[in-house]
Amino acid sequence: MIVCIAEKPSVARDIADVLGAKDKKDGYIEGNGYQVTWTFGHLCTLKEPHEYTPNWKSWSLGSLPMVPPRFGIKLISNPTYERQFHVIENLMQHADMIINCGDAGQEGELIQRWVMQKAGARCPVKRLWISSLTEEAIREAICSSVSSSSSEKSSSHSSSSSHGSTTASPPRKNIFLFLKKQFRFTPRFSPISERVI
Repeated sequence: MIVCIAEKPSVARDIADVLGAKDKKDGYIEGNGYQVTWTFGHLCTLKEPHEYTPNWKSWSLGSLPMVPPRFGIKLISNPTYERQFHVIENLMQHADMIINCGDAGQEGELIQRWVMQKAGARCPVKRLWISSLTEEAIREAICSSVSSSSSEKSSSHSSSSSHGSTTASPPRKNIFLFLKKQFRFTPRFSPISERVI
């Protein structure tokens, strides 16, 4: 089963319609080999200083800077958020693949990555990178995200078989995956146009 996680219920419904998932469950929509679920924006946040060590509950200038060995995340204390997180966690524990359908941007990426980390997701994860919620845009992006591994393999194969040429240019919809693979960095996105800069 492929689990798609969107940032809000309305976006999840749009994606589910395109995928043919019609069966509404508690916290997700299922059908056609997909389970489409959602967050409510931020479900997780960084831990407070005292949650790392009790000595940081009441602090003084002498205790600064407060830098833990590793930053931790926690669920936001809200019964609705906690219930939805447990639905997501259960889906991700049994998923064959996850498609991150978070909003296109750094915050959207962070929101979903924290949830996947907290849920202990272990299966392959693909990224749905769209700024339009039209049926055509969603369908094209889903097809691209699911087949991106084979697309990258064919791209590198054509590169190695050509004499001394650089890697073939990727389709525009795969530019994020291409940049991340080739240059080992996460591109920044313009908050206005959401294009790679």
